[in-house]
Amino acid sequence: MTPKKSCSWIFVILFLVSTGLAGWLYYQNQQLKPQPNQPTTSVTATSPQPSPIKNQETSWSTTKFASFFSYEYPAGWHVAELWQDNYEENGILIAIDPDPINTAPRGGPLATFEITVLNGNPNLDEILQKKMADFNSQNYDDITQETVNTEIGIVNYFKGKIPGEMYQGAAIEKYFFIFQKKPADLINQQAIIATLAFKDNPQLSEMLRHIVLSFKELQ
Repeated sequence: MTPKKSCSWIFVILFLVSTGLAGWLYYQNQQLKPQPNQPTTSVTATSPQPSPIKNQETSWSTTKFASFFSYEYPAGWHVAELWQDNYEENGILIAIDPDPINTAPRGGPLATFEITVLNGNPNLDEILQKKMADFNSQNYDDITQETVNTEIGIVNYFKGKIPGEMYQGAAIEKYFFIFQKKPADLINQQAIIATLAFKDNPQLSEMLRHIVLSFKELQ
């Protein structure tokens, strides 16, 4: 190779190296310059909100009490008929609850819905009037009362709250009515007291009303 050609190659190599070095220095210089403000996007994390719980429509089953009447109760619930002490005064208790009926002694009601059936007494009107009179301002607070004329006769509804310390403010609802009112056969008519206790729940209130209005005489 001649000295002239060698010099040419050296100049080419030096040119490429210097060009690459200049490019690298330019890049580094650009990185050190302050960058213009970039618009920022604010992202707010939101937790999914639970959808409101909707009360499902209650389905109903029908049962009967002895040979006297039938009534409806929530399908799948448990029903028990309990003969109480001092039957003539306390009658038979129909207990209706979503759980199996437990008769172990404890405070509070035996079941969600309790229906007392009084019969075999010619003075049922008098007995029922006395029990309704006990639902007064001395025994309950915030009393509301309603008289309903239904297909099964006059139904008296009471709602109040328990005073005192142990169960203060607990809600009590009761329906009182005479079923199968038969002036010629007083022994076989029924006085009914349907109760919802300690459950201030509009859906349960509607369910109790449905049970009361479902009473039908057995043919």
